[in-house]
Amino acid sequence: MITRTPTFARLLLPVGFAIACLVVAIGLWRAFGGTTPLQPEPYRVHVTVPSADAIFSNSDVRAAGVRIGRVAKVRSNGRTTDLTLAIDPDFAPIGRDARITVRSKSLLGEGYVELAPGRRTAPRLPDEGTLASSNVRPTQRLDDVLQTFSPRTRRRMRSMTSGIATAFEGRSADLNDVLGRARPLTRNVELLLDELRSQSAPMSSLIADAETSFAAVGARSSQLREAVLQGTRVFQTTAARDDALRSMVAALPPFLAHLRGSADELGAMGGDLRRATRALRPTVPLVVPALRAIDRGFPEFERTFRRVAPVLRSADDALPALSRVLAAGGPALQPVHDALREFVPFMRLASLNRASIVANFANIAALLGGVSLGANGQLNHYGAAWLSVWNEIIGGYTKRLPSNTMNPYPKPGSVYDLQRNGVLSAFDCRNGNNPMIVPPIGTTPRCVTQGKWTANGDTAYYPRLRRDPP
Repeated sequence: MITRTPTFARLLLPVGFAIACLVVAIGLWRAFGGTTPLQPEPYRVHVTVPSADAIFSNSDVRAAGVRIGRVAKVRSNGRTTDLTLAIDPDFAPIGRDARITVRSKSLLGEGYVELAPGRRTAPRLPDEGTLASSNVRPTQRLDDVLQTFSPRTRRRMRSMTSGIATAFEGRSADLNDVLGRARPLTRNVELLLDELRSQSAPMSSLIADAETSFAAVGARSSQLREAVLQGTRVFQTTAARDDALRSMVAALPPFLAHLRGSADELGAMGGDLRRATRALRPTVPLVVPALRAIDRGFPEFERTFRRVAPVLRSADDALPALSRVLAAGGPALQPVHDALREFVPFMRLASLNRASIVANFANIAALLGGVSLGANGQLNHYGAAWLSVWNEIIGGYTKRLPSNTMNPYPKPGSVYDLQRNGVLSAFDCRNGNNPMIVPPIGTTPRCVTQGKWTANGDTAYYPRLRRDPP
């Protein structure tokens, strides 16, 4: 037995071991939701939900897929469940109009609480405050969705599932071989999903604007009904004056003769014409192709004008009827003009990307066009696609991974960058030095910036849509 006094060096090892054990214990305690002594209490909110079967203590509280806190306490209260949410300081406090939804991460039932923080200008909910029950959105579960199908459809789904099970019985090796050789298909699906993900912001804005438009139309159903009735009356009036319109077309040649005298009066309108010419300047590049098309179709135009000559003689009788028709439809012209000023720039941009738009619809049609022969000779439709797995399907990233080559504003024809550069061009490469938290499956493509491109006469990194001039 050692009876002498231990030295400092001999005491250092057991003291260091004890400190390491304490650090590991504290880390495990924190990982399983424990609190550190003397640590300040987080911002807490109480809420009552109808059902929270898959929610437990330390379940995630997320906002837009980002973890912002945890469930501190779960207490059953008869048919409802009381939840205490501990929100991280960076996201506290939340507004009184915040929305709560209990969701599932997977089909296995692991749950989390989805929180929409609400408007920034809304009053704040104090610490230990209680969120109103009206702010809790119902949870949509898989069995609720299946119950919406008719009994006949559910029977067919069961028959399809049984047929798939019979088809794959004893063929596990063949299925593994197919999955092993499916890399080209999964690559194409990954490119499609990357393209859809890069357009998530415009798609979200489009869906939100469509929702607003439909809501506005629904709120003005009586005005819309009246507009439809007025349009019906205009068409009925036009049909009732068919003979007058025929006479108007026949009378057009004398009217054209009178236009020659009116041309002298146009000289006094030179200032207005100059302003109109400046407004028409953006359409000048389109005039040459139009004239060439007219030149090719001139024989047909000549035959048409010869046939129209007898119709033009009745224009004198038909012009008053046309005036009444225009007077009836006059109030609708200004709103249509204003709407077209907003719509034309969008259509110009869509025409630049028409190949990509058509390709996306074709891919969706191919994705949803799978057909198989089921039991009793029934045709069953299915989605012809495979789920792809890569490092960016995991949520919770606060920074873009170096392997991410997102491009929310791809220029027209950018898909051909695969042929020219071997990769799709990215909007920027600033994420190249970010930490690679989860390694990619396979190799990381090199990052090539797209640069500026031209849309509606403006050259920039992304298109800027402006209203057309009046």
